[in-house]
Formats: sequence, C-alpha cells, structure tokens
Amino acid sequence: MLCDLPPGRLAYRAAPQGGIVAPQSTLDVEMEEPGGAVNLWDERPSLVFSDGSAEEGDHFAVETDERLRSCIRFGNGVNGRLVPSGATIHAAYQIGGGVAGNVGADAVRSFVPLPAPLGGAIVAVSNPFDVTNGLDPEPVAEVLRNAPEAYRARQLRAVTLADYIARAEEVPGVARAVASYAWTGSWRTVRIVIDPEGATEVAPELVEAVAAHLEAVRLIGEDLELRPPRFVPLAIEVVVCLSRDAWVEDMRDVIEQELSDGYTPDGRRGLFHPDEWTFGQSLHQSLITGRLQALSGVEHVIEVSMRRWDAPTGGAAGASELTAAFDEIFLVENDPDHLERGTLTLVLKGGRQ
Repeated sequence: MLCDLPPGRLAYRAAPQGGIVAPQSTLDVEMEEPGGAVNLWDERPSLVFSDGSAEEGDHFAVETDERLRSCIRFGNGVNGRLVPSGATIHAAYQIGGGVAGNVGADAVRSFVPLPAPLGGAIVAVSNPFDVTNGLDPEPVAEVLRNAPEAYRARQLRAVTLADYIARAEEVPGVARAVASYAWTGSWRTVRIVIDPEGATEVAPELVEAVAAHLEAVRLIGEDLELRPPRFVPLAIEVVVCLSRDAWVEDMRDVIEQELSDGYTPDGRRGLFHPDEWTFGQSLHQSLITGRLQALSGVEHVIEVSMRRWDAPTGGAAGASELTAAFDEIFLVENDPDHLERGTLTLVLKGGRQ
C-alpha cells in the first residue's frame, strides 16, 4: 500500500556520512484504528526484514523519486503489517529547502498563516540561532561514482576470515573475535571464537545475537560454529623486596589488587582484568615487574615465576615469556575457592611487620 505525501521536499534527520547508518526522515506516523486505539509505527529503510505481526510489522518505509516527491509504503501482510481496515493515518513531518534553507539568526520574520480553525494559533515566528545543517540531496552522478568505493570501505558480506571477525565484533558485547576454517568432511565450517566484554563467560544471549548477525552475511555453503575462548589459567609466584618503612600486610593487599582481575583503588584495571587480555597475547615477565616497580613501597622485584596452572612441571624463574595460541586467553582470578582459574602467590621480604 502506498500513501502519497502532499507536495513539498520531505526533510530528513541528520545522519553521519558514509552510508553506514540508514537515513531517517522527519516523518512520524500514527495509525488510528477503529475503536480508538492509536499506535505509533516505526520507519525502516525497507520492509524486507519486517513481518505481518504487531511486534515486528508496525513499520513503514519512505520512498522519494527523482522529482523529490515522497510517499509512504506500508506492508503487504508478509513484509510488514497490513494497514487495518478502516484505520486513519496521521502523518507529521517537516519540509525543507536544503542548502537554501540555511539562514542567519533572526532572518525568519514572516509565515503563512494556518488554515481555520487554527488560523490564530501562531502569532509570530523567529529563529534566534543560525540554521547551518541544511543539505541538498546527493546528486545521482556522485552516488554512482562513490557507491563502488563504499563497498571497499565497509564490506557488507563475510567472505574472508577477516570479514567474519569484523562482522562479529560489530555486535554489542563482543570485545574481540578470531576465526579459522575447519573441514567437516562434507563442507567447510567457519569457527568463530568470541571474547566477551568485561567477562570470562560467553552468555547464551550474546551467542544468539552473534549467530543472527552473521547468518545474514555469511557465504552460502559455509556453516558457522561459535565457540568461547580457551581460557588458560596461570600459576604465578612473585618474590618482592619491600621498603623498610612499608607495612607487609598493607602491601600484600596493594600488590594483589595491582595484579588482580578487577580494579585498583585509584580506578585502574588490574593487570589480569579480562579486558586487558585478548587472543594470542603473550605474558612477559617484564610486564609484571613493571607494574610492581611502579608501586610506592616496593624496593625491587627479586623473582617472577610463571607457568600454565595445569603444566606438569613448575615454572622457571628465568622464563621471560609465556605464549598463547590464537584462540587462547590467559586467566588469573586468584580465587581461593577456584584455584583452577589461576593463582597468584606472593612472597614479601623486608618491610615492617
């Protein structure tokens, strides 16, 4: 169903350049159904993803032709809900003249009176500020020239592994992602590993959101498999020499917070905060030493031993780096009730008892 708007250039809301965010007009549509119920319908770029339900079907799309005449397109019952029989459509919108409508402050002084019975509702108009955001429609020639470059700037399909990673990281709640190919024996599968923001567990809702987002962009013939990261717990032992005026138990709390998976008293992330670590990131001994040497009360770091928690042999004091695989993330929660999620052992020497 099409509903023509009266003559006049329909004004659109401001949108960032680049075409990533779909343009939205100033049109508001209310549907007054028989019986008095009034519902606000939502604008969509198209009705392809709308259905006939009241939840995901109360949508409309705006179509404007080359003569700048606009009309409202409603659904057909499959893509978008049908307009109820006997309903009254109320449309409120703004019209504008593009760049010609940009005027200085106090330039608007007259207006066309409203028809009866609202003829006296407005007695004066003015614009206290400059109008500067009016834009003319983009010429068709420029659209044809820029469209091919737009696909290079932002790929809307997942073709390579880098595309799958980029599309997965677009979903809110995903900090980072990695991907790899796997052969099932019959077809190729894309395995995508998700690193959630600020957490070490991937919520089922996040998995569903990523799966739905990727389903629309994946290549035909490729299956998707979503996995959580392989978190690798570490066993770390640090021997620290304290200044002679530093209290041992106070410094123990300070050091544990500095190397924790939470936050320090001054609001910084602890060394093993989940958002400080990502896939394949190595742990260097100097990273631990540097964080501790910056603390007031630490004279110097004597020794740092680090190993994977489930490694069959102990860590070596001379090991300067622990490496992780592409889908692994290091984990040190130092929770006495869950030692299998990483431990931190402190040996403090010197200081005041």
